Amino acid sequence: ALSPRAAESSERACPYLDTVNRRALNFDFEKICSVTLRDQNVFACLVCGKFFQGRGHGTPAQTHSVTAEHFVFINLVDGRVYCLPEGYEVVDSALDDIKFNLRPKFKLSEVQSIASQAATRKRDVFGTQYVPGFGPMNDLSNSDFVNAVVQALIRVDPLRDFFLMEENSHRSKSAVVRSFGELVRKLWNPRKLKAAVSAHDLLQAAGAASDGRFRLGRQSDAAEFLKFLLNELHTGLGGSRKRKTIITACFQGEIAVTTTRKRLVKSAVTEGENASKLGTSTAVVPAIVLAVDLPTAPIFKDTRTGQALVAEVTLEDALAKYSGEQITDKVKGDVLERLSYRIVRPPPFLILHVNRFTRNNYHLEKNLAVIRVPVAGLDLSSFVDAQAGQTPASTEAATTEPPVKRRKTAQPALPQ
Repeated sequence: ALSPRAAESSERACPYLDTVNRRALNFDFEKICSVTLRDQNVFACLVCGKFFQGRGHGTPAQTHSVTAEHFVFINLVDGRVYCLPEGYEVVDSALDDIKFNLRPKFKLSEVQSIASQAATRKRDVFGTQYVPGFGPMNDLSNSDFVNAVVQALIRVDPLRDFFLMEENSHRSKSAVVRSFGELVRKLWNPRKLKAAVSAHDLLQAAGAASDGRFRLGRQSDAAEFLKFLLNELHTGLGGSRKRKTIITACFQGEIAVTTTRKRLVKSAVTEGENASKLGTSTAVVPAIVLAVDLPTAPIFKDTRTGQALVAEVTLEDALAKYSGEQITDKVKGDVLERLSYRIVRPPPFLILHVNRFTRNNYHLEKNLAVIRVPVAGLDLSSFVDAQAGQTPASTEAATTEPPVKRRKTAQPALPQ
């Protein structure tokens, strides 16, 4: 049964529903009044798509309804539709598609079947075809780095399913979590008014959370934004060092870092440096993003074309850093640290960061090395510790390494 309020409003049919223009609507942008620039009690005009505050006498929305003769407005928070300037609520099933686009909601049964319907083509109000979850994203003034990260993350099925359920994120205190969840639901919306989606709210929330490090109009590194976003989502969902979230369940693995320290001693005879061994230790650290090193760019040019030579490696060769045999040297004062990495526990979804840019004293250089990535059949068994499934005691007995210590870190470590 309808409530008395709904029953009363449903009896009064709105004569202006035919003026609603779905092509003018866009709920992706920041929900602030176009007159007062405030975000309290904001309504969207369903005729022209502009945002106005209030619906009482003298408010921007009421003034707009009289001067422009646009009478149908929707509340951008609760999705209730009103006819102004009279102010009565409109209850009509013809507006359900607009309410759904304002706040897309998915049932559990819809989430469970969304993978099987991913290849189904839909059409928006302009007749443009799109596939839910694979639709385009608008570039909001150098925001392509945000679009690239979001498009990659929504391909992860457990993460996608988690944020498709609104109750998992909409009550979070983090604006980044709420805006990311809303963006995921809009990208997978099978009833879009417009095929393209904008990440405006997410970028605004990220700019506030990062103190302006990631903001509109400023180009940023996609890898840096990815690490920032994963950390914000983890902490915003209540995660910590000990408490796991959907982020750590999908992306966090463990890396064994073996460090051999040697003290450098200058020799007056050889005028060189000798090293006296200080000790070797192994620590297992959590890792979400694995850094992949590229081969150094060739110095000489091609004799036939005169162009610079471009190195080419396979992904397996690029991952040799995590074989446990390749050594990375770091000098700290008079101590030489020789580091080797080995994957102890791979995550369900592995994130690799290929850092192509290095900055020298003059400019930023880009390494153009080509990495051949297999489409299917990638074998990482040679980089994973064969003893990963055993207990620490059996691991220690099977090797000659010193006891393994698990390092406590506030954030997942990133091998360099």
